Amino acid sequence: MRVQIITDYNEFKKLEQIWNEVLNRSNNNVFFLRHEWLSIWWEFCGDGHELFIILVWDSEELIAIAPLTVEKRKIMPILSLKSLKFIAHGVSDYLDFIITKNSDACFKIIFEQILDCREKWDCIDLFYIRGDSSNFRLFQKYVKEYKALSGSIKAVDSSVVINLEEYSDWFDYFGKMDKKYRSDINRQENRLNKLGNLIFDRVKTYNEGIEILSSFVKSHEKRWGAVFQRSQFSDSQSIERYSRLLEVLTNKNLLDFSYLKLNAIPIAFHFGYIYNKQFYYYTPTFNPEYSIFSPGKIMLKYLINKSFSERLRYFDLLRGTEEYKMIWPNKLINLYQFRLFKTNLSGIILFGIFQIFNVFKKLLISVANISFGRKLLIIKRKILWKTKIEN
Repeated sequence: MRVQIITDYNEFKKLEQIWNEVLNRSNNNVFFLRHEWLSIWWEFCGDGHELFIILVWDSEELIAIAPLTVEKRKIMPILSLKSLKFIAHGVSDYLDFIITKNSDACFKIIFEQILDCREKWDCIDLFYIRGDSSNFRLFQKYVKEYKALSGSIKAVDSSVVINLEEYSDWFDYFGKMDKKYRSDINRQENRLNKLGNLIFDRVKTYNEGIEILSSFVKSHEKRWGAVFQRSQFSDSQSIERYSRLLEVLTNKNLLDFSYLKLNAIPIAFHFGYIYNKQFYYYTPTFNPEYSIFSPGKIMLKYLINKSFSERLRYFDLLRGTEEYKMIWPNKLINLYQFRLFKTNLSGIILFGIFQIFNVFKKLLISVANISFGRKLLIIKRKILWKTKIEN
């Protein structure tokens, strides 16, 4: 077997066909490892990164790919950090090595290549690796075996997945939902139907998608602004990336860009993906002016129902265990972070900084949650007071 390192973007772009063929033969055939997803991320988010893609060949057959990049950033005025990460980190819910055969040997070759180039990085920081990945045991093994590095592999989140094949149809599945939630969703849908013409549809062409994208972005900004949070679309680069995804994926039937309209007014949206018989529920949003009707839950009902009718195998609600996800019968998949530091002086210093940073981050989140809870309470009191006055 031989190894090839790709550091040039143009060389990376040329790999699209063979990359996706290898992914299709692997045990980790998930959307977030497709070449289109990774290369579009690089187009818009590659600044401050250096490609470090490892290819493993068996004669003329490509059998393994490690989609890696080195991120360079300052963490203190006098200290910069070079982290070896997966390409498209931060926007992908699942990432991993792509291996088609000889898993142990390929993983060892990839890892030894990473160690041979240790001057390129200060730490290895790979996430989110699925707990049911065929490579997970190998990540665990290498954390223990390489004493020259200090590190860990730990669960950092979970994804919520519905196995559609466990149910005979939509009615069988929906019937198993807690009656309280099922009744509430049906009641809210009936309320909207009484207000006019409620229509669910999916974008079919790029031109149609561009028109809907504008309303989608505005609703997303309005929705998060209503709870004092910043929308990802406050950054124009994010809008451009979604436009590019729309352009590339629509023609390949990999995109689900759906919307719910009431009397021709869009009230809920979903921008996600369909790949390998699996639905990826990625970026939902709704118009907060209609929040009393729970349009997001109604939209989710339509999407799951459609996934049954299209005979998909899984409906993946992806990373995060928010309450609105957990009301749907599901299973959880743990997601792991694989992190290693060098055991030299700089590695020890960086490890200590990361430990302090994690404690500080948890403290900030706790303070933010308390502050956010107080703001919500004030809003609820104002709404109740206004309602009493009007009545």
